[in-house]
Amino acid sequence: MVARSNGGPDRVSNLTLACRCCNRKKGQLPVELFLKRKPELLKQILAKSKRPLRDAASVSATRNTLFKALFHTDVDFV
Repeated sequence: MVARSNGGPDRVSNLTLACRCCNRKKGQLPVELFLKRKPELLKQILAKSKRPLRDAASVSATRNTLFKALFHTDVDFV
């Protein structure tokens, strides 16, 4: 949740969902500063950001396996 312009990575672990309005308001601010008046929301977001990315890894592995299997077929994907 560190803006890329502030050196934040484009990794999944640095992303969160926000509406367009909130995303624009936050801009380059650190999430802690942006949500300083909403400590409970900040606490929830930070707690969820620490959770393992097990589901994302599973989806990625499944996608890669499916792609490899389909690559070896005669199906035209164009």
